[in-house]
Amino acid sequence: MGLRPHPWLLELIHPRFGKGSEPIKPVSLLLCAALLAGLLAPVAAAQEAAVEEEPGSYAGYIVKLSDDIPRMRTLNADASYDREGNFLVVDTLEQTQEIPEEYIDYIEPNYYVELFSTQDPSDPYYADYQWSLQEIGAMSAYRQGLTGEGVKVGFVDSGINTAHVDLDDARIDGANFHADGLSFDQDIYGHGTFAAGIVAAQTDNGVGLAGVAPGADIRAYRVFNQKTTTMDAVVSAIYAAIGDGCDVINLSLGTQYQSNTLRTAIEAAEAAGIVLVAAVGNDGSSTLQYPAAYSAVIGVGSVDSGLTVSSFSQRNRSVYVTAPGGGVAGLDHESADGYRLDLTSKGNMGTSYAAPVVAGMAALALGYDRDLTEDGFRYLLETTSTDKGSSGYDTTYGYGVVNIDAFVSELRREFTITYETNGGVLPENAVQAYAVTDDTLTLPTPTRPGFQFTGWYAASDLSGGQVSAIPAGSLGDLEFFAAWQSDQTTAVQSVLVNGQTAVPQADGSYRAYLPYGTVLADLTPNNIVVTPLEAGSVAEPAVTEDGGRTWTFQVHTSGDASHAQTYTLHLEVDSLHVADGSAAQSGSAVPASHDGQTPAIPYCADAAAWFLDGESQTLPDDFTCQTAVEGGSGLFTLDGSTLTYIPSAEDAGQAVTLRVQGVHAGRATLDAVTITLTVGALPVSQSKALTPSLTYDRNTGGGAELSLALFGNQVTGVSLDAAALTDGQYALGEVTTDGAALLTLEDAPLAALENGAHTVTVTFDAGAPAAVPLTVCDSTPLYTVTFRSQGAVFDTRSGVYSGSTVTLPHAPVREDYDFQGWYTQENGKGTRFTTQTPVTDSLTLYAYWTATVPSGGGGGGGGGGGGGGSVAVPAETVTAAQTSANTITEAGGVTTLTLLEEAATSVESEALVRENAAHTVVLTGRGVTVTVPAGTLPEGFDVNRLLPDRRAFTGAPGEVLAYVDENGGLHPLPWVVVGADELIFTTGIAADYRIVNAKGIFDDVMADDWYADSVAFVTARGLFSGTDEAVFSPDAPMTRGMLMTVLARLDGADTAGGSPWYKPGMDWAVTRGISDGSAPGAPITREQLAAMLWRYAGNPVSQGSLDGFTDAGKVSAYAAEALRWVVGAGLITGTDAGALNPQGEASRAEVSAMLTRFIMVKAE
Repeated sequence: MGLRPHPWLLELIHPRFGKGSEPIKPVSLLLCAALLAGLLAPVAAAQEAAVEEEPGSYAGYIVKLSDDIPRMRTLNADASYDREGNFLVVDTLEQTQEIPEEYIDYIEPNYYVELFSTQDPSDPYYADYQWSLQEIGAMSAYRQGLTGEGVKVGFVDSGINTAHVDLDDARIDGANFHADGLSFDQDIYGHGTFAAGIVAAQTDNGVGLAGVAPGADIRAYRVFNQKTTTMDAVVSAIYAAIGDGCDVINLSLGTQYQSNTLRTAIEAAEAAGIVLVAAVGNDGSSTLQYPAAYSAVIGVGSVDSGLTVSSFSQRNRSVYVTAPGGGVAGLDHESADGYRLDLTSKGNMGTSYAAPVVAGMAALALGYDRDLTEDGFRYLLETTSTDKGSSGYDTTYGYGVVNIDAFVSELRREFTITYETNGGVLPENAVQAYAVTDDTLTLPTPTRPGFQFTGWYAASDLSGGQVSAIPAGSLGDLEFFAAWQSDQTTAVQSVLVNGQTAVPQADGSYRAYLPYGTVLADLTPNNIVVTPLEAGSVAEPAVTEDGGRTWTFQVHTSGDASHAQTYTLHLEVDSLHVADGSAAQSGSAVPASHDGQTPAIPYCADAAAWFLDGESQTLPDDFTCQTAVEGGSGLFTLDGSTLTYIPSAEDAGQAVTLRVQGVHAGRATLDAVTITLTVGALPVSQSKALTPSLTYDRNTGGGAELSLALFGNQVTGVSLDAAALTDGQYALGEVTTDGAALLTLEDAPLAALENGAHTVTVTFDAGAPAAVPLTVCDSTPLYTVTFRSQGAVFDTRSGVYSGSTVTLPHAPVREDYDFQGWYTQENGKGTRFTTQTPVTDSLTLYAYWTATVPSGGGGGGGGGGGGGGSVAVPAETVTAAQTSANTITEAGGVTTLTLLEEAATSVESEALVRENAAHTVVLTGRGVTVTVPAGTLPEGFDVNRLLPDRRAFTGAPGEVLAYVDENGGLHPLPWVVVGADELIFTTGIAADYRIVNAKGIFDDVMADDWYADSVAFVTARGLFSGTDEAVFSPDAPMTRGMLMTVLARLDGADTAGGSPWYKPGMDWAVTRGISDGSAPGAPITREQLAAMLWRYAGNPVSQGSLDGFTDAGKVSAYAAEALRWVVGAGLITGTDAGALNPQGEASRAEVSAMLTRFIMVKAE
């Protein structure tokens, strides 16, 4: 069936010898002198360039001699001649001087060829080590007795250790082609023994490994004694394999150089019908290697266990299939019972060991059928390999990973043959299936009246050559298409017998059925009218020899009776017929009402009463009827001989005709019974509402829609609660073909109704009215406004419409405080609410209070005594007298009050400022400084309440400044270190301030918890806050976004007002190079935490080591330096098990502890 090419076009282009498949001849008679002098033809110039560019890539030169060269004489002792390949091997170009130019076809370097292997292989038993055969289903071949018996497989390799115990029963012969002169069975490198063992290791012999084809005859052609050899040795071995009659040649070798000599040898082997298998190479690149890249060769790539492509396997167009080669077991060459078992060794890996698997499969197939061609073998590989990588062929896996189980199944199965006869008829004995082992099968010859068969084609468009037989050794399901040539001169257009049309049959004959009562013996040729297809043709009168049952006639061209086609006509008389007086019947029927309440009155009859079979009074057992309906669209059913017709609504008042024929033996009678039906009027229907109830919402409006089933009636009126609506208050949509319609009630009449239950009534021109309940409601949202004062509900306003306003309750009263109004947030925050504020949602308002200012000054914080206070106001300075230090009445800008340590416990100072601005409290080593921006407090406010007793404040981690709310609750203020003895607190609240211990702020942080001081430290500084009121959640994970925010706060950045909340901190972290800003909602790991702190600290040089931690190897590369630094700085410790747990999530407690240590280290 011809050479099956690779799925690519192989373009033979040598990188140094130009483009094309023809070698370039040298042009100088003085070849040697010209080469040495540099006056070279392109071939020779390229050769010299090759020597300069890649020294050591070849050994001497191959001189291809022309076929008409005279008998060779000895040139010198150093030259060698290969008779089969007709080439000479020389060490230097000077050796060619004695050969005339006209006898030299070309000269090329004798390139080195490498084995695709690395080091020693290994592995002994099939079950324990040979995954390479198990994962491709090799046992399927063993179970079915396929061993490659009698097939010769040649290995061009490093020889074979024939003394190996696992080759005891193998039939091995060979020859040496290496210059060292050793025998073919002296494998000093091991590559050949390993590769041959994959095919020939004896199976089920109780020792060692199993081979893919243990029955094959092996031929060893030794060309290697190390990793490289020369091209001439390889080519000579290939010619020897051809001469020895090898069926398969395995080439686990290759070179990146194209060689005309090698290509010629490969083509010679292909022409000899040899299956050529080669390894594609072990670079893991796309570089082509030869001979695998030649189209005549099946290139094999490698897969590892799990059947994924090996990293070293080439990826290019030379890959036809892949097979196990990554970590496989093999025979050892150094002893008689040695094996290579280290599947992780590089010596057990290579496409060199994948190629023998495919070579062995070729032996299995050829052992099963010697007529199998290389084309057939490629078909088996393509259709049975397991598709991997991209769908279909790809340059990584080729057609997939070989599957011996599927391969053998396909090889042994029966293949189907499908014939598309295109109108012809096959002979009864046409073969419909075949097997690969069958002899050559001749295809059948079909027949077709009026046409001549011109052959079978494999293509549906009849392109390509004709196919007359299926050669032995073929595989695959086949489909053939018949080609015909019309013989119009003898074709028939029609045959009529007494007016009845004869029907052409599949065998080319005609058949006609005649009415009951026809006497066939009375027919004459005049009763049979044959019309030829072409006007110039003649139909001879039909003749009969059996009393009229069978007739024959001929059609031929006018004046040429010798070119004629004979046709056969078969006649039969219907025995089944309409009984006398039964041909005309009548009846009536009534359709069902539209609403289905009045059922239809069908027409029913037993057709058996109208027909007879011959002269008898009975009907055949298979009698049935067929009916055609004319002028009606109702439902016709047939149950045996009982027929029923149910008229449709469209049939009402019409006449419907039924034509009934009897059927026997699959054929209808020529005569028929005609039934004329009179269909009555359509019964009245009751219209109804399909919508069970209606709802009208005043808020949304839009009217209401009511679906009706009219059933042919008309709407005559609509009313709401018995009040009739006018035409403009409702509208009836288009009535559909099934009688449905949509009634729309307009908005105005519905909006006029009260909320509650109502009734919509629809009246019709026939039948009772339809009443539908209607509910009128209002979904307009109503809101509640709650007024709170002093922690309790003071008053409420309910049922408030959106956008409306409410009256305010009377002003609440609080001793020593003045009521300043209602606000949307506590302590006068948010928006002030008045009688003009529209309500758009339910809300809670809070009373805002200010302390009552004593009339006439004075009052205040008590106590005088030493010291005093001073107030500095830009533009003017006011010095408060010691006796009246509690009130300041001057308006102004920034006010500064200073308390020295020796001052009294109670500070006597006040400031005049205004409403709701932030101010700052500063505690220094010398005292307390309060800086109050203008507009913070109401006039006459007692500044005493802002100042804590500095002497009670130590700045310890557990201590914090807190303000006291109106209910006595404590609220800590954030602080940051400004100097060694100075702390700054920021607040916007006018209240009493106290120094408290932060350890008691959170209910879930106990004073003796290991992280209690750290939590107090970070919350006191405002870096953290609780997850809820009085809840810290120490075991909850810290997110990446929260840590970025905490570090931003630690750096003094403003993190408020972000959307989402973490965005300011994330932007700060990205800008500073602390983080890339990814996954802000994800929990942060311990190594991510270390990395961010390290970057924040300025990437300091680490002083620590991770060697002491059990999981140091799990640390990500990016975090290694950071973790060494935090470990060296004492910021992080390992778990009780001595592990870092770098990918573990960091809890809020852990982050608090690390941040506390970090701040302390940074401060030091």
